[in-house]
This record gives sequence, structure tokens and C-alpha cells, in this order.
Amino acid sequence: MSGKKTLLCLFISLTIIVLSGSAAGIASSIKAQSNPDRNLVLLLHSGLASCQNARVKYIIWTEDSSSQKEIENVLQSSGLLWNKAVLSDFANRTAYQYSAELEINQDQEGDVLNTYEVLNLRLSSRETKVYLEESVDQEIDIQRYFKMNIVSIIQQTDIPSLYALSGYTWGSGQGIKAGKDTINIQAVTRKSGDNGGRTVLALPALLEEV
Repeated sequence: MSGKKTLLCLFISLTIIVLSGSAAGIASSIKAQSNPDRNLVLLLHSGLASCQNARVKYIIWTEDSSSQKEIENVLQSSGLLWNKAVLSDFANRTAYQYSAELEINQDQEGDVLNTYEVLNLRLSSRETKVYLEESVDQEIDIQRYFKMNIVSIIQQTDIPSLYALSGYTWGSGQGIKAGKDTINIQAVTRKSGDNGGRTVLALPALLEEV
């Protein structure tokens, strides 16, 4: 993960792949297979958030240059607006990151999870990883959120301004290695201040600092 985080900090170039539509587009153009991820409750449906809207970000990450055409062919079916970033570190290793962001309401959360599921089915491999982030502008009890989703807590961080949990829940993908542990879900909440706090849910984990 450390090499990836270094790559994320160093942008060589940024290009735009322009697509139109909404997050539901990929579900209509690519048939998803049944996946237990559908049982996961996202933030707006959890009953722990009082806000009406959330921001969603999809990230496709690969260090395999030969996979770009395959990835872009899949993304052209998604109905989302994607940014492509070519990243490099001091060891001259190159990675490719595709990201798409949108604002949703509670009724659209099902489409968000379905889109993530389809992207995982089509793209996830040893060389390519698919990430999902959902954020709301308020502090949420992420301990209760993990309990609701039957998540086993593996790691936690509690400092004055931030509380973070990483864990594993069955049926939400194989996850990634975090030291000796495997995690497939992470939540971070910034504690209340003048801005009312912020909470980010990430599958399988955050790629950047909150």
C-alpha cells in the first residue's frame, strides 16, 4: 500500500474521458451477477445519517499498462464521467487511476452499490483494483454502523479530531492486506467542529487521506 500511496501523490498527467448519464447506466448496459454485496447497508440507508445527500467516488487502480484498453471499454458502458490520471513515483513505477464522482440521494444508493458490484465483476484482478467511497457532511457513529453490517473490527484509530475503523465482513469481497490483516471495509469520521464533521465509508479501503 505504501508504494500505491506514493504514486497517488505524484500526478504526471490528467486527461478526461467524457461520458454522460448516471450511475444507473452501467446496470442497464452490463448484466450484474448475484453478489452478497447487495446486502450491505450504505450510509444514507443506515438510519444514522440525518442528511439527505451523499457524495460517491469510484476509483479504478492499476499498474498494468496493458489493461488500459480493457478498462476504458468497460467504463464507456458505465454512464459516468471518468477522469484518468497517470501517476509515477521516484522509482519510475507508473500507475493508472480512473475516477468518477457524483452526488446521490437515498433512492440512488442501490444503484451505487450495483455499479460497484459490476465494476468489480468486470475489472477486479490481481493487477487491477476497484474502490468505492461514500461521504456525508456529518459525524456518524461508525461503531454502530459496523455492528449493523456485521463487520468484525480489525483496526481502529482514535485521535482528538478523527476516529477510524477498518474491518472485514463476509460477502463484501476478498479485500486487501493491511499489514498481517485482511480488510474489506473502512470508515472514517471527523469529529464535530464548526463544520459539523464528516464521515467517509470506503470499500475495501481509502486510497487517500480524508
